[in-house]
Amino acid sequence: MELPSYFDVSHFEKASPNTLYWMAEHNLKNGSTIAVARAKLALDRILKQYPGTENGELPALLLLAKMEQQNAEKAANAKERALFYTFAYKYYKLAYDQYPTSDSAGIARMGQADMSLALGDATSAILIYRDILKFSRRSPSAQAEATFKVGKSYYEQGHVEKAFPYFEATYVKYQS
Repeated sequence: MELPSYFDVSHFEKASPNTLYWMAEHNLKNGSTIAVARAKLALDRILKQYPGTENGELPALLLLAKMEQQNAEKAANAKERALFYTFAYKYYKLAYDQYPTSDSAGIARMGQADMSLALGDATSAILIYRDILKFSRRSPSAQAEATFKVGKSYYEQGHVEKAFPYFEATYVKYQS
């Protein structure tokens, strides 16, 4: 059976959350404007029809956040970019708030911090990155990334003296 170039709303009607997610990913790979719009509709359908499902709502929120982040990176101007980053932040925050103990919570929290930084709120980003350092003991890669990003955030604010220990810790604790 050959797959359509993209899935449309008629394909979504009786689909499970996992199938809707797969359809959304398929549409995103197509890349056309209409396929991407239909991907968003599939993900929105998951949010509406399967709220509170870790295997449905959570991946949909994370993919929507990623889509908004990509839209921001392609935005024509700073105002549009900020709007997309704000949408991405909200999806990441909702994913973390709804599923703080899931395996994907660290991804959601890191995304939230990254969007805060992209929106120019280094103080909030630093607080979130430091929160990740406290609560992501099981993930050395998340620890390393958060440690580095705290240092980078301080550095970009002009606080080299605050940045240095984080850069040093990244090198000493997490070199491979």
